[in-house]
Amino acid sequence: MTQLTELVPATLDAVEVPSDEASTFITSRYARDGAPYVRLNMITSVNGAAAGADGTSDTLTSRVDRTILGAIRDDADVVLVGAQSVRAEGYVLPRTALLAVVTRSGSLGGHRLDARDDIAHRRVLIVCPEGSPADREGVQLGAGIEAEVVPVAALRGTDTLTPEAIVAALRARGLHRIVCEGGPALASQFVEAGVIDEYCLTVAPTVEAASAPLFAVTATARPDTEVAGMLVDAAGFSYLRLRALRANPAHQATT
Repeated sequence: MTQLTELVPATLDAVEVPSDEASTFITSRYARDGAPYVRLNMITSVNGAAAGADGTSDTLTSRVDRTILGAIRDDADVVLVGAQSVRAEGYVLPRTALLAVVTRSGSLGGHRLDARDDIAHRRVLIVCPEGSPADREGVQLGAGIEAEVVPVAALRGTDTLTPEAIVAALRARGLHRIVCEGGPALASQFVEAGVIDEYCLTVAPTVEAASAPLFAVTATARPDTEVAGMLVDAAGFSYLRLRALRANPAHQATT
């Protein structure tokens, strides 16, 4: 077990993880009101690596981080992830939220998706450009998982899907509470577009090889944020929530 303490706000409330009390404590800190949102939820080393020595986030994570991940997913309508992350990391379908995979090519060959017995949905949304092979021919995932293609209009003359278009397509299907889990390329696009309402970042107390930051952002697209909450545990992990201060253009367009 490890002790988890709340530093912001400075209540210094503490719980032992794992425990029923800890689950309630974490859920209450990460719960949002009923309004639509886009959250970014990722883990990083102190020097900005999104993966550990094995090339995945599994070697960065902790029991507390996994508990927080579950709370964030349970609050969401849909969990959004890039196809490369699905291929590299493997993904267990969320218990209640849908999983949506963004792919330009529509190819998920070598994917590592897993559906446990207690999940509410055995359906995965394939978010792809209109007219792509996935849009025309569909996608087969196997393992008892159904693929539902979500075609999105790409930028003219390209196969690039903008974050605004992706968010609008999901909201058109009644999926208003969106959690983006990366990887770094997809996260960078969402940050650069200014559609993130809240950043949920776990910082692991380790230094890892990193060729690029967790997500990139230019000076002109730097988001204005404030600290909404911060937890720390006895193992040296920190769990930070940053809220965006500026109005979200994607919400203005779709709500």
